[in-house]
Amino acid sequence: MKLQPLAAAIALAMPVAGYAQLEEIIVTAERRAASELATAISVEVFTQAQLNLDRLQTVDDLQNMTPNLTVNYQGFTIQSVNIRGVGNAVGNPNIQPGVVVMKDGMIAGETVVIQQNFLDVESIEILRGPQGTFVGQASTGGAVVINAARPNFDGINGWIETRMGDYADAKLAGAINLPLTENVSTRFAFNNETRDSYYNNNLVHEQGPPTYWETGIHPGNIDSQNFRASILFQPHDRLSVLGRAEFNSIWSDSDAPYQPNTRRYINPNDPTGFGQSQYFAYSESQLSGTPHDPYTLAHNVRDGHMESVTNLFSLDVTYDFQNGIQFNSRTGYQDNDLRTTGDTDATRATAHHWRIDVGPDNDYYNHEFTLLSPGGGRMSWIVGTSWYHRFTPVQVATDRWNVPCGYQAQGGVINECLLEDDRPHQRVMADVYTIQRHAGLFGQLTYDISDTFELEFGARQSWDNNINYLRVHVMVDIPPEGGGFPCSDPEFIRPQPFDEYICINPVTFDNSYSKFKEDEPTWKIGLNWTPGDDHFIYGFYSRGYKSGGVDGGSTFLNEIVDHYEFGYKATLLDGRMQVQAATFYMDYQKMQQEAFLIQTTPGLLSNDDGIVNIGDSTIDGIELEVDAQFGGFGLNFGAGLVNSSLGGITTVDGRLLDQSIVSPQGNWRRGCQPGEADGTFGDGDAFPCFDYVGSVGFVNLASSDNLFSPNFSWNISIDYAIELSNGATVRPRMSYSYADAAFSSLFQADNFFRTDERELTNVSISYERDAWAAYLFCNNCADEAYITSAVNTVPSRVVYNPPRTAGVRFRYDFE
Repeated sequence: MKLQPLAAAIALAMPVAGYAQLEEIIVTAERRAASELATAISVEVFTQAQLNLDRLQTVDDLQNMTPNLTVNYQGFTIQSVNIRGVGNAVGNPNIQPGVVVMKDGMIAGETVVIQQNFLDVESIEILRGPQGTFVGQASTGGAVVINAARPNFDGINGWIETRMGDYADAKLAGAINLPLTENVSTRFAFNNETRDSYYNNNLVHEQGPPTYWETGIHPGNIDSQNFRASILFQPHDRLSVLGRAEFNSIWSDSDAPYQPNTRRYINPNDPTGFGQSQYFAYSESQLSGTPHDPYTLAHNVRDGHMESVTNLFSLDVTYDFQNGIQFNSRTGYQDNDLRTTGDTDATRATAHHWRIDVGPDNDYYNHEFTLLSPGGGRMSWIVGTSWYHRFTPVQVATDRWNVPCGYQAQGGVINECLLEDDRPHQRVMADVYTIQRHAGLFGQLTYDISDTFELEFGARQSWDNNINYLRVHVMVDIPPEGGGFPCSDPEFIRPQPFDEYICINPVTFDNSYSKFKEDEPTWKIGLNWTPGDDHFIYGFYSRGYKSGGVDGGSTFLNEIVDHYEFGYKATLLDGRMQVQAATFYMDYQKMQQEAFLIQTTPGLLSNDDGIVNIGDSTIDGIELEVDAQFGGFGLNFGAGLVNSSLGGITTVDGRLLDQSIVSPQGNWRRGCQPGEADGTFGDGDAFPCFDYVGSVGFVNLASSDNLFSPNFSWNISIDYAIELSNGATVRPRMSYSYADAAFSSLFQADNFFRTDERELTNVSISYERDAWAAYLFCNNCADEAYITSAVNTVPSRVVYNPPRTAGVRFRYDFE
């Protein structure tokens, strides 16, 4: 399709009130401020006005307006970001994200601390493709850069907004800029939101104290608070010092509104030929004989909750030397504390509950120093160094009542699960400590070969030093023959009293302490061509990587990607239309994926969500974005296409094996070594080995689609500004987004681990006059219900999207 004739036709058809041009957007994707349309990278930028117009409040919302961006949403606990099908599908502290989320320059090195609402954001930049030069180890897919609004010296100014909607949704947010002197200014921002759950929990106990099988929880509700204070010291034009302190908390009654996966999978061991989720027989629809309702749950966790506290502190210093060289220093500290409980079986069955604590000292440290050459010459350069440190302590408590119960794959039978019981018969406490340290030296050189051609070269040398430590207690409420061990252990991350339990293993059971050290060079070389003031063409080759590490005593290696990209950016029709197009090809080596990890070392256990390297893989695709403004008519359009073919892997499909092979803490039994008979006990084993290689679950996989990677996605937003005689503006706006279905697991012979295709329609109408604005809005107006996340382990659970919601907003901007 030729865009220029199409754009001209649209322009002629639309009434033009005055001369409307799109504003130039400035980005800092490569540490130097530059126009979005002259930056040699595929980037999507959201300004504060755009975020407000489309009610984009969290990272999860961005996928509805960004081609080739998906967010694996598993409630408030896990939200992993994938760009072009690359990112992280694992909620595991030992693996790095793949798409790094940076908040005011600070790296969020996990998937569990990015769920907060956006707070007084100036802009968000979504960078597609490996960011091997400036970010380094955690950005093979790209980066999401969130930039908060800075204090200014333009007097007292700011905004305040309130929102009310169904499900008792209530929000109050705002920001105020307060200059103190001609050299010091401050800015304060806040957000407070409460909302009831979109889901109905049939096991809510309304009278008397809750029991293990009747609760008072409403999974999916929310109580969120955010506050930030910023201070800017600028004694003269060459020096600025910016300090920020931000405090975030979010509460919900459960880690996620899970329910059992209702789909069936191919199982030749079952007489019907198909298997089911382990606890599906105890779901609400099966027990009551009624049709399945996506918004009806049955969670029976007595003390269900999800509490996340994240505090960030940063200091940015910029100094311009007299010769034009600029020095930047960015230092940050982030403290996280997450406590969550969940009903793992997500049914009336009293079978399997868990508690996960990430913290209390889940701490990140970021440092970066850069030097930038003066602009305006034929050659420019950037050099810098960075350092990152993350310490993540995790404690997992798993409670089981009777094992095994539920669906047993090898015979297709269902073992009875208890529906009521007083307390768990088995309890497992696992402590996991992860330390990740990264250091890097980087630089980029840009040289103008001529007035229209520019050569760009960047490189980075990275060093990684990662540590993993695991310690497990297994406890029972009835002492076994021969007695046991005291369960009280003050070295636990959060010590717990266990007077009623006896440990059946020493503290060192499943104990592993492992290190991973590696260094990796990455680079980028590109050629840019500016044939005219309104056209920009670029092409580059780059290499990116994601650091390896250790998971449960097993080492996985660095993930390497060679990336090729060509792009075109243009301003058309006298500034009323902007077009961006890109095509890319990625060649992956040792891609890290979640798969069944067979441990054959005595004393260790296997894991169905371990981290492994798979064979060589390829990903390719295209992107197109069009923004236009013709008088009062506005248009935003984006589309993306991704094809992938993953390399081979030999693994185990746990769905085809009985739950009797699962240990009390939810791990699978150790795999038998070559020549070792099935059922053999080795030194340090608490459970006998199992011959996975000879089992029906042992499979070879190749050419799978990449996970959480829809083949096709597109979005469109249109609005029209109607000017009234009193000076006010009425603006109706409609947004529609679509994404193909995608897999959440490497097992793709059936649709069991598949998320649904997504169709989302949002509508709003605003009345704007002077500094005031009122909005009526509807989200998911068609009331579409679809699976937005499918947990790819046993037992399989799913999460459905929010239903249709509506409400009203009021906003006042003052200056």
